[in-house]
Amino acid sequence: MDVIEHDTPSNRRGVFATSSLRLPLPPDIDPLMTLALPDQVPNIYRFCWMGIRSDIDKEVDFALHHLIVISDERGDKLKFSDFNMLAESLVKQVLKVSLLVYGQEWVIELDHLNNISSKNLNVIFALTGTPDLLHRIQSKKVCLDDTNLEDESFRIRLQRVNQAALIIRNMCLLEENARWFAEEPLLRDCATIVLNLPCQDRFMELKNYFLEIIEQTCPFWDIWDQDPLYQTLIKLISSEDRFQLLTALKCLSLFAIERIESKIIDRIPSQTIEQVIRLTLLKQDPELLSVALDFLYQFSRYQLNVQQLVADFNLPVDLIPHLVHLLDYGSVVRNKEIIDQAERKAPPPNQIPVPHQDLYRDLVKHSEPERCSLWLKCCFVEDPECEITQLAIWQAYQACFSQNRIPGVQSADTLQATEFISTVSNTFSSAQAKVVEGPSARFIIRGIRPLETTYNLDGFPSLHCLWGKQGEIRCDHVFIDPAILRNHVFQDHLQLNPLSSGGWDLQPQPSNPRACHWDYCSEYLVPTPNIAQIAGHVSAHLPPLRDMSKPPPIPPRAIIQPKCARLFKLYPTPVDEHGEPYGIAYKALLVMRYILLGLPSTPSGSRYNNLPWRKVVFGSQRSHLIEAATENPSLTKEIFAFLNELDSSS
Repeated sequence: MDVIEHDTPSNRRGVFATSSLRLPLPPDIDPLMTLALPDQVPNIYRFCWMGIRSDIDKEVDFALHHLIVISDERGDKLKFSDFNMLAESLVKQVLKVSLLVYGQEWVIELDHLNNISSKNLNVIFALTGTPDLLHRIQSKKVCLDDTNLEDESFRIRLQRVNQAALIIRNMCLLEENARWFAEEPLLRDCATIVLNLPCQDRFMELKNYFLEIIEQTCPFWDIWDQDPLYQTLIKLISSEDRFQLLTALKCLSLFAIERIESKIIDRIPSQTIEQVIRLTLLKQDPELLSVALDFLYQFSRYQLNVQQLVADFNLPVDLIPHLVHLLDYGSVVRNKEIIDQAERKAPPPNQIPVPHQDLYRDLVKHSEPERCSLWLKCCFVEDPECEITQLAIWQAYQACFSQNRIPGVQSADTLQATEFISTVSNTFSSAQAKVVEGPSARFIIRGIRPLETTYNLDGFPSLHCLWGKQGEIRCDHVFIDPAILRNHVFQDHLQLNPLSSGGWDLQPQPSNPRACHWDYCSEYLVPTPNIAQIAGHVSAHLPPLRDMSKPPPIPPRAIIQPKCARLFKLYPTPVDEHGEPYGIAYKALLVMRYILLGLPSTPSGSRYNNLPWRKVVFGSQRSHLIEAATENPSLTKEIFAFLNELDSSS
C-alpha cells in the first residue's frame, strides 16, 4: 500500500514550532472603540434593533411585529440596557401620534431647558423633562374630529404607535427594564402626552398601555405635586372609563407608598375626593372598591388632608357609615356553638351478653378465627367513646367456648390471647389495643362496647322473655320476632285464648283474674279480672312489632343528659396564613383609624354643640362598631383597639 508522506507535529517538529512565529500579530484595539465591536446577539434581535432605528416604514413594521412576539414570549431576555437607543426609538414611534392629532410632531431637544427659547411650545426636553408640558399640550389645536373615521394611512400609523407602546409595556414588566426606563425623563413626558390625548375610542388602547407602563415604573420615579404626570393622573380619577380610573388610583397609591416623604397625595381637589368616596359604595366591584380604599388610606395619613375632609364633607353621613358597613365585606358565614351543658350518654353495659343456646349452636359450626369474629359481632358494637379491658373480653370469650355449656354440644377450641386481640382489631375498624400508663398499667381495647343483648348471625337482636314471679326463675325463652314473643306471653303466661278472626279474647273473667309478672313488675301484683286492661299493660312491656325482612340498626346509647347549647352566626373576613387580617374590611378599618388620628383637637363648633370631633364623626356608629367586632372574629381585636383609641381621646 502506498503511503503519502505529510507534515505533522510529530515528524516535523521544527516546521510547526516556527510557524506560529510567522503569523501576523493581532491589531491593537483602542479601548475607546469597543462600541464598534459587533454585539453577540441573535440576528433577529439585531435586525429588529436596526429596523426600528432606520425609520423606514417596511423595516419599522418588520421590527415592531417581531419585537411584540419577542417581548411577549421572551421578555426576560429583551433588555433596554443591551440595545442602545432602542427605548428612545420606541418612544419616538409613540410620539408620532401627535402628528395624527395635532398635525405636527414634537421636537425632542437634547439640550438643557435654560438654553432653549421658551417661545417654541412644540419642544420637549429629553434630558431634564418638561415642567410646563401641560401648558404646551393645551396650546396645541386638535385637528381631528369626533367621527372616528379613518383612512388607511391613518390606521397604519396609529397601529405602529400602538405596537410601539405595547412593546414598551411588555418590556417594563421586567423590573430591570422598569428601573432603566424610569431614569428616562422622555418617557414621563411621553406618558403625559399620551394620557392627554382627546377622549376618543381610537386612543383608548394606547392610553391603557401607558397606564400599565406607569404602574410598573412608578415605584422607581420621583414625583411632586406640580408634576404634569401627577396632575394628569389626578384628572383621570374623574374618568368614565373603569380601567383608566382603576389604574390611575393604583398608580397614585403606589407613588404615595414609595415616596412617603414627598406627601404627593396632598392638596387634591374636593371634587376628586368626592369621586373616590362615591366609589366606596361599589360593593359589586371589589377590585375598584379595594383600590379606592387604598387611595383613601394614603390620603388620610396626613392631618391636613383629614382636616380637608372635615371641612368639605359631612363625614358622619358621607363616608363613615359606608366604611363601617364594609367591615363584614367578603365574610363567610360560620356557626359557632357555645355549650352550656354537655351531653351525657348512658354508660355501656357492665356485663358482656352470653349467646343463648340456638346462637351458640350456630357459632360452633364455624372454625376459628371466623367463629371468634362472629362472636364479637354478636356481642359487641363499634363505639369510639367506649373501651373494655382486654382481660374482660378474653375471659368472656373463653367462658363461652371452652366449657360444655349445652348438653350434647362439645366445647370448641379457642384462639391464643395474641391471636384473639388481633382478631378483635380486624373485626372492628375502630378497635385499638392500647396500654394506659399509670401506677398499674391497664391493657384495654378502645372503640367497642358490649351490646345490651346478643344479635344473631343475621343481625337481629335476641328477645328474652322476662316473665317470672318474685323469687322464681324467669322464663328466659329467646325469640327473634317480636310477634312470636307477644304470642308466647299472651298464650303461655296470660293464658289468653286466640280468636278465629284474629286477636285475643279480652272478655272480663272474674273467676280467673290475671296479674303482670314481666320483669318483676309491681304495678299489677294483685290479679285483676279486667283482661283487656292487663293485656294492654303487658303489651307496653313488650318490644314493638317490626319488619322482619331486614335487620334493624343497632340503637345508640341512651342520652341521660341532653346537650344545651347556644348557636351564634359569625362573619369572619379573610386572614392570611398567620391569622393576620387583610382585604377590603381591614382597609376600611385602617382608613377610619387614620381619620380618627387626624381629626382636629378643637371643638366642632355650634353646628355640633361644640362636641369633640371624634364624637361627631364616630359617635353615631359606635354601636355598629361593637356589633361588627362581636360578629367578625377576624377583626375583633383591631376594632376594639380602635374603640379604645376613640374613648381614650374623647
